[in-house]
Amino acid sequence: MINKSYKLFTLLILSTIIVHISAWVLNYKLGSFLDISPDIDKFYNMLYPAKDGGYFEHFQYILLLWCSLLSFIWIFTRKKIEALSIPLVYLYLFFDDSLRLHDQLTGNFLVKFIVEHQFFEQDIVRNKDISEWLYWLFILIVSLIISIPGFKSSSFEVRQFLKHNYILFLVLSFFGAFIDLLNANLNTLLPPFSQSPILIEILIFIEELGEILTIAFMCIWLFKIVMDNKPSKKKLLF
Repeated sequence: MINKSYKLFTLLILSTIIVHISAWVLNYKLGSFLDISPDIDKFYNMLYPAKDGGYFEHFQYILLLWCSLLSFIWIFTRKKIEALSIPLVYLYLFFDDSLRLHDQLTGNFLVKFIVEHQFFEQDIVRNKDISEWLYWLFILIVSLIISIPGFKSSSFEVRQFLKHNYILFLVLSFFGAFIDLLNANLNTLLPPFSQSPILIEILIFIEELGEILTIAFMCIWLFKIVMDNKPSKKKLLF
């Protein structure tokens, strides 16, 4: 058991180093490949949880990468290929977060499309937030479609694996989508006398801490079930 855990943790660490070196090489060759935040100027600002490209975000990237690798390992060691959608979702979340795919798509296409065609005309929620919700709704639909083989699997363990991961995805979306939407539009949702910068900061910390704790739990849970040499026939963890 100790030897297996040692090898598994070594794999996670080496994968992180390889991805960092690969990103550095791409950035070196392509110039501003990873220039995701033009206002990174103060070293101590990187500690702020909501800082673009800060330490919190960077730690999330690593955990999402590990979640993808661990779920791939769980699937292939147990020969549960019907659940392949889960590591693919984690891998997509990793690339989406680290490369800002949703920002590029929503900012460059969806927002302009909504404005030009005058969809969702209202003064409460920003068009940017509506475009992000549409984007994640599309990702959810695609994820559910590619997960159909897993949900229809004759293996109870596979169905539980998908169920528990989607529960965690739902919790993550609560912090990443709902709390983010609430925070971004708080000043329009509340009357002027109730508006407070302290409340906004509290929501920011709830969002960022909620996201990173959820992803951390995902990683810990996946590590646990990968290390379990005797797969449960009744349940995986919760």
